[in-house]
Amino acid sequence: MAMLRCPNCSDEFQPEDGSEGFVFCPACGTNVTKALDATEGYAEDGETSVQRESSFGHSSGDTFVGDQTGSPVPAGSKLEIIEETADSLVVLIPAGGKRANSIGWFAIIWNAITLAVGGVFVFAGFQDGDFDLVAMLFVLGVLSLFQLIGLVMIYAWVRMTFTRTILAIRPDRIDVQYTLFNRSWIDGCDLNETSKADLIEVYRENDRPVNCVGVNGILDGTEKTVKFATALNASEKAWLKSRINGFLGQPENTLGDQLDQFGFSLSEANTSSIEPIAPSDLPPDSGIIIESARPGELSLSLPIVEYPFVRWGISLVIVGWELIWTAGVLGALLLGAQEGGAPIALIVGGFMLLGSLIPLLVVLFVLFGKLFIHIDRSEISVRCRWIRTVWSKSMPTEEVTGVGLASSTSRAKGRQANAGTSFPVCVVTSHETAFPLTLLQRKKTAKEVAGLVTYQLHQFGISVNDE
Repeated sequence: MAMLRCPNCSDEFQPEDGSEGFVFCPACGTNVTKALDATEGYAEDGETSVQRESSFGHSSGDTFVGDQTGSPVPAGSKLEIIEETADSLVVLIPAGGKRANSIGWFAIIWNAITLAVGGVFVFAGFQDGDFDLVAMLFVLGVLSLFQLIGLVMIYAWVRMTFTRTILAIRPDRIDVQYTLFNRSWIDGCDLNETSKADLIEVYRENDRPVNCVGVNGILDGTEKTVKFATALNASEKAWLKSRINGFLGQPENTLGDQLDQFGFSLSEANTSSIEPIAPSDLPPDSGIIIESARPGELSLSLPIVEYPFVRWGISLVIVGWELIWTAGVLGALLLGAQEGGAPIALIVGGFMLLGSLIPLLVVLFVLFGKLFIHIDRSEISVRCRWIRTVWSKSMPTEEVTGVGLASSTSRAKGRQANAGTSFPVCVVTSHETAFPLTLLQRKKTAKEVAGLVTYQLHQFGISVNDE
């Protein structure tokens, strides 16, 4: 096959024989499928008979460069729509990201600790006059397993930090091209009427799911899911998932979809829709305090932990541990003073007693802390406060798309919600994020908060939950 010239960088290359799906320039990653399709043949000297204007920064025919339809790319994101037509969608997913950085730092710390511990064992073994080769090999074998884990993390960091991804979709085909250090490979499959994008759990980090975007299809007669974009943050994955489904004509952005995008799972309590509740209709026995209810705003407050047995149970456990800890520290101080080490004992014991103040602050926070929820025409916010605000979240009111009850742990596709949580939380969602408005409250209270927020949004003319 003759040479093809890239319309973006003018690099000449030879497409692979029998290439399926999209064809990309190996130098700059430009989608050159249209240029290839437009050439009925190639000149003998390798020049293409048709040149197409670059899809980077320009337009050609019905090609739109940038985000001409749908929601914009999330703020601060480096995602880029390279090409968008009725027949194709090409998105550049840049290398790197916050998740790649966190994996890199964790890999460095892991390998440093493993090497340090291994060095200590080796040094101690050679210092011993009776050197035991078998014992040393056993120790090094065990340590090598940990070192192997560290090397795998470094490899994952390199892949996530330096791999550039180009996603190319047309109605009957998806291809994902990966480029790492001038080496490229493509993963893809054919699409059908049931193909759609979804979030798929790859692994868990601190018991929270880390998802990738997956598109299901068919390859050689068997079902296949093409997975990509693990390193993106939640809002970028949500945007990419929504944009792909929009291109494929698949339904998107139900409340369940939105919750699932951001690490929540739709609660059983949502089998019936959330009914708006006016502040004047709040039941007298409700645990919610209406701080302010004016036409343009609504402010609520409620205890951080509503269940008395949970609140006092946590407090008693921490206080009991505190008494045991303090008794142990004081006993160590007396023993150290008797053995002549009073100055050192006082310094160490003083620091240990200061550290014991942290659990006491936790007790006071659990007993007296409150959640403050505020909604007006500009934003909806929640603050967790005792003496001062220790945690807060907010989003523009006009961006709210859903209010509902959810469990605070996530589920992977096709798997039921984690049953480890017994406290449904009221969650507010947008296209880019989601956060809870309640924490350890009764289901009844969480539903009342959802009803009050929904009512206030209706007063502003904002519909939620696909109303």
